[in-house]
Amino acid sequence: MSVITYLEKTYKSLKIRPWEKNIINTSTDSIIKKLKNNLNFIDDIIVFGSYSRDLMLKRSIDSNSDIDIMVVFNNDNKVQPQTLIERLKNFARNNYSRNEVFQDTPSVVLELGHIRFELTPAYKIFFWKTLQIPAPKKDYKSWMNTSPTIMKDNLIKRNKECNYLTRKLIRLMKYWNVLNDKVYSSYELETYIVSTNYYGNNNIKEYLYYIVKNLPIYDLNKFKLLEVNKLKNIINSTEQYERSGQYQLAEIEISKMFIK
Repeated sequence: MSVITYLEKTYKSLKIRPWEKNIINTSTDSIIKKLKNNLNFIDDIIVFGSYSRDLMLKRSIDSNSDIDIMVVFNNDNKVQPQTLIERLKNFARNNYSRNEVFQDTPSVVLELGHIRFELTPAYKIFFWKTLQIPAPKKDYKSWMNTSPTIMKDNLIKRNKECNYLTRKLIRLMKYWNVLNDKVYSSYELETYIVSTNYYGNNNIKEYLYYIVKNLPIYDLNKFKLLEVNKLKNIINSTEQYERSGQYQLAEIEISKMFIK
């Protein structure tokens, strides 16, 4: 088996299977229907985050995998975030059992049959793509701008430019990231990979090698820096085995990337 074949096989094992996706979609549709039927002054409901970008890892791999739902309220009175968070909490308590509802500020979390949903309040401002969500730097007591569709739009564009390999690359790197206690946040990793130029690379192996060699290390603590350097050494060793024609050893070496 070549390194490329090994990476393709690993990637396929990370994908959410069709029957799992059907269950998630059914649960998502049910939540959206209940939100519309039980809450007033809703302008829109948007499924965003890694699931909407087809990048979510299975919960068996990443216990923090979740479905992000943005509930866009009509906020003409300019109420503060906590008011809308309370509306979502009341909705959750009235429609789901107590052991299914949690709060992870600023989101209200629903754990439904091993599927985790996060409901986040938002409201529209002047332009349709610009929304306000609770601001973490202000302890979620004020609002900040967000554009939930921009990341998805950028991913679609870059994936097409890169021979439809960007999604595969992100999944593989997210898997490594989870196995190493999340050296980077998922958003940081996705943003970095989508914004990187891959001139001269033609397959998933070359894309992976390039992204690993250029992983940013500024602001990493000692532990995280150690994990990144370990990964870079694995890639260097894999390339050395390939150059000397030792392809079986190259496959064994690259597999170390996905061993905790």
